[in-house]
Amino acid sequence: MLEFEGYAVQTASTGWAALALLAKDPPACIVLDPALPKMDGWQFRHKQHSLELAPDVPVVVISTALHPEQDGKTLGAVASIGAPFEFADLERVVGQAVAQRSDAVAIPPEA
Repeated sequence: MLEFEGYAVQTASTGWAALALLAKDPPACIVLDPALPKMDGWQFRHKQHSLELAPDVPVVVISTALHPEQDGKTLGAVASIGAPFEFADLERVVGQAVAQRSDAVAIPPEA
């Protein structure tokens, strides 16, 4: 869905795979599910910071928790969304997160 809106998207099915992507090519924004397999979101964020991998990249949390905003706060996210969610909400918060980056370049969708 985000690719359709003009974003370049990389996916990782585990926290370890996400860390490898961060080391290789830091994104403008991280969309994080705290319930990652093999390494949950908190372990991922701890490892990300201890390895100093893209520590300034804003994080958006998507959580199935009863209070997703609490997961977002504890993970240091700029925004959190409860699942299930509307795509427009995800697009809005990702756009806001990317806009916070001074080095980010917004690529508008083709008309």
